[in-house]
Amino acid sequence: MKRLLDSVCYISILLTNFITKMLLSVMVFITFILVISRFIFSYSFPWVEELTRYLMVWLVLLGAAVVLRIDKHISVNFFSDYFSKTLKTILNIIFQLLIIGYLVILTVVGYRAANMMWILKSPSMGFPLFWVYLALPVSSVMMIVYAVNQIIDYVSGLINKSANKGGCEG
Repeated sequence: MKRLLDSVCYISILLTNFITKMLLSVMVFITFILVISRFIFSYSFPWVEELTRYLMVWLVLLGAAVVLRIDKHISVNFFSDYFSKTLKTILNIIFQLLIIGYLVILTVVGYRAANMMWILKSPSMGFPLFWVYLALPVSSVMMIVYAVNQIIDYVSGLINKSANKGGCEG
């Protein structure tokens, strides 16, 4: 089970890294084209700013999932530096469980919001805003998988640590 979860996380990270790089590249390219068209041809594409905004939503939420997986979110560790390694690990498990609880709520609410957006169309491009709002439940589910994987890593680290303490060591 752990191997399967690790494989899913690994493939997901590779895919998400590729997608975020593509989203950023598309954003830069179309923004560059917009700037050129405004200054050289005095013409502005009405859909570019809107598309860039929607791509940014996806980029940020997918990036947040990746950052959660590699455990690089901003954190305050002033007090935790004084804790033992075991207590830090237990606190990290508790924090991950709290994060999962929040993400479950975010997934449900995000999916409901996305479903309501089928009837609304984007102003200049005309596609359903469902696709923009879908970024929230998709990234939340990804973060739940990553948080569960981290909890498994923390627990296995605690078990291995306690297993190493017992027995006869010469």
